[in-house]
Amino acid sequence: MISIKPCDDNTFSYVIESLDRETGKRKRIVRKGFASKNEAMEAAEAKSKEM
Repeated sequence: MISIKPCDDNTFSYVIESLDRETGKRKRIVRKGFASKNEAMEAAEAKSKEM
């Protein structure tokens, strides 16, 4: 699941949450400091494809 959220300093962050099927543990990746929602979404999609 990908979530895009606004930050206090007029930037955006993304959160990627996934479940590792082998271990049953949750993974959470957070990155901050994107100038726009679109930029954050593109970075999140690229990161999720990489995983």
